[in-house]
Amino acid sequence: MANSLEIEKRFLVKELPILEGLKSKKIVDVYFPEITDHAVLRARHQGDCFEMTKKTRINTDNGYVMLEQTINLTEEEFKFLAACSQRRIEKTRYYFPYNNITIEIDVFEHRLKGLVIAEIEFESEDLLKNFIAPTWLGKEINDVDILAGGILSGKTFDDIKSLLIN
Repeated sequence: MANSLEIEKRFLVKELPILEGLKSKKIVDVYFPEITDHAVLRARHQGDCFEMTKKTRINTDNGYVMLEQTINLTEEEFKFLAACSQRRIEKTRYYFPYNNITIEIDVFEHRLKGLVIAEIEFESEDLLKNFIAPTWLGKEINDVDILAGGILSGKTFDDIKSLLIN
């Protein structure tokens, strides 16, 4: 099992940059358990990769740093787990180069079509603090719980659209 710290800033995207020609991947995330408002386990299919991840906050006062525990899955294991939950997010992730980092732009599909979120992962909290966002990024959403994947997986675009005003 791989344990790592994820230092991340998340934003709504107020103006979509040009995505044509950027590297991208389709992602299917399935969250567990269905009986909780905020599911913390995620099975992911991304390209040829299948994995199970649990994300937890290190400190409840800091929405930027998470402990991420990940194990690889086989395709068969992913398919079995995916059949156990209806809490699903499907999106296309675009990789946008920006000032020596990569901004991951998630364009959501199906029940969440219309939602676009950008994520930036940092090597340190100092780099996070000194980050200057491009003008096309909107409101920072690290502390907007309903937009966390484990909660979002049980919502529709209509459930969240009032939160998307920048």
